[in-house]
Parts: sequence; structure tokens; C-alpha cells
Amino acid sequence: FLEDMTFEKYCDFALNFPLLFIYKNNKYLHPNGKRLLDIANEDTTNLDDLKLHLSTIFTELRLKSYIELRSIDACEWDCHCAGPAFFTGLLYGNLDETYEIIKKWKKEDIKQASRAFTGWTFEQPLPLYPYGNYETKFVFDESDHDFGEKTFLGRTGDFNGEDIIDIICEERATALFICRHLYNFFVEDEPQIPAWSIEPPRNPEAIDQMIDVLMSNDGEMVPLLRFVFNSEFFKDSMYKKVKNPCELIAGTLKLTGTYGIMPKQGEEVGKLYGIGSVMGQALMNPPTVEGWHTGHEWIDGGTLNERVNFAVNQFNDLSVPGLSDIISRLGDHVKSSELLDKCLAIIGPFELGKQAYDALTEYAEAVGDLDLTNEASIELNNEYIARMVQLILSTREYQFA
Repeated sequence: FLEDMTFEKYCDFALNFPLLFIYKNNKYLHPNGKRLLDIANEDTTNLDDLKLHLSTIFTELRLKSYIELRSIDACEWDCHCAGPAFFTGLLYGNLDETYEIIKKWKKEDIKQASRAFTGWTFEQPLPLYPYGNYETKFVFDESDHDFGEKTFLGRTGDFNGEDIIDIICEERATALFICRHLYNFFVEDEPQIPAWSIEPPRNPEAIDQMIDVLMSNDGEMVPLLRFVFNSEFFKDSMYKKVKNPCELIAGTLKLTGTYGIMPKQGEEVGKLYGIGSVMGQALMNPPTVEGWHTGHEWIDGGTLNERVNFAVNQFNDLSVPGLSDIISRLGDHVKSSELLDKCLAIIGPFELGKQAYDALTEYAEAVGDLDLTNEASIELNNEYIARMVQLILSTREYQFA
């Protein structure tokens, strides 16, 4: 472990590291204690010698055209996928948040924590092929566990893995990580997760309050969620989140009354997956282990067009159950001055900006008063109501939650 490791320091380390052997003219030669630096100026030394030398330095990390993590080589076969998945998630997903949690840890803390997790393993599952996936389960092997005394983050005891997790969960940095994710999910779109180390929360006071509630209730989620849903910042959070594609699709279909518990003829669930994919969210297939970039990054010229077209097209069919439900809730007589507000209350409720509201008011005035007292009048006027619904679904405000 070199302090303040830099690329230059690694180069110095490699140049001064003793050669394991020299390979020339298809022969392995004894280096006689030479370093790569000692032969660097020889005419026969080339880039292949450097590549060979770097492959014989058996450090935990080896810097090539990529970063090689060598400890994976020593893992059991059933851990070969876990290691790359862990480091990929760490380096490309939540590196900054992880650092925030562990930055106060010392090397000895990590060693002590690893002792606490000895004996933790899982049952070796049956092979995936040819019959598919088989479930496995967690196993604690007492014979392989270190029951000795351990010191971790200033606490000493006969800790096991669960104790280590409890200690980590009691750290304020852990509470910050959890609360910021909850705030991002329920209240307001935060900056993208990789930027959290340099971007403060949108509402630092709200995050601090959430942390205090979580920590004062021993990490219980129910009191925290109760606090969030009763808070003023949650009640004032309208239009602070962009609906993700699945939320937009599900909310619109709920409005139409289609795709119930059992899809009816013509309702193809598989198509919905493709629609979400075009909008940027293929379920169970995020672009990286980090997941999707949310908030305003759901919206670009292409996806916005897809989102608006999907919502509007659901009401091209005047026979959808949702339109009949909207009509029944409007009442027998609807004045032109009431049509927009009543539709907004049923669909939302939500508020339109002045420009959109004025434009839709003009349409309502052009439609005039509506008579919905009988089937004949409903059939005559349902197209006007469907058009009003489509105009509302095409507004900017409908893209927000």
C-alpha cells in the first residue's frame, strides 16, 4: 500500500521491480538481479519486454490497458461471477457513496471485518444446464468461523458478519446514503448518483431531518417513511420528478382502464416492454449495474415524442373503459367553462401552466356546453371529451409526477 498512489509512482515501482526472467531469441535468461530500468537503454529492449515484465509483477492490482484484479484467481469456482460483479458495481456504480461510508475505516478495520465474515457461504447450486436455474441458500459454517475477539470502527467483541453490518448501519454516512436514495425516489429528482460526492442534496434540511429520524429509530424504515409522507417537503413535491417510462405507461393504462389483472384479447403485454425500451427503460435490462439515469435524463427529443404519442394514442379508441368512466364522472351537463377543470381533477389532479391552460380553455369554449344525459348525446360528444383528455396528456405537466 503506497501512500498517495499515482500513475508516476506505479511506473517507478514497475521500473525498479526485479525482473523474474529475460526472454530473448526464444530463450529464457536469468536476470541476475537486474531491474527493467537496468536494461531499458539496451538496443534489444522493446515494448514486449515491458508487457512481459508487467505480467510478472504479482501485486493485487496490475495496471495494463485495463486494471487487473488478481485476487479473483484465488476464488472458488462458485465465486467467479461474484467478484467481477462486485467490482463492476463498485467502480461504475456507487464508488463515491461507498467511499463516503468507508473513508474513515483503517486497513485494520477491513481485516477485522473480514474475520467476522468467515464461515459465511452458500449451498453450491446444481448446474444451470441443462434444466435451468436452481435456487441456493445461505449457509453459516461454524467450523470455518473465527470466533476470536475483533475490533471494528472502535468497537471490540466477538463479532460475526451480522454484527459488522449493524455497526455499519449505525454510521451517519450510511443513513445519508439511504435517505438520499429515498428522497430521490419519493420526493424530488436528485442529481445523478455518480455526482453525489460533489453535488449537495436539493434539500439538505430535509435530508438531515430524514437522517435524524432514521437514526433515532434504530434504522426502522416505517417511522422514516411515515415522516416523509407527512412532511411539508413531500406535500410540496408536485412536478419535481419526471415520470420514468414504466410510471408513464402504467399510469396512462390505468386511466384507460385496459390491461387489468388478466389481459383481454388484443392486449399484448410483450408490446409494453418494447414501448418502455423505446422510451429508454427496458425492464430488467439497465444499461449498467448502476441502473438508469433518472430525472430529466429520461427526456430527449426522441423519447419525449414517444412518451407523448403513447399517451395520446391510448384514447384514439373511443370504446376504452376509462373514457366511459371519465364521462360518467363528469355529470349529465358540463358547461364549457367547467370541462377543463373537471377533466384535470379526474385525470390528476394536477395544475397546468398558464400557457397550456389558456390553450385548452380555448378548445373547451369552442366545444361549448355538453349534454351527457343519454347514450345518444354521449355518443355525440364523447369524441370532444376524448380530444380534451388527449390534449391534457400531451402537456408538459403530464410528464411529471
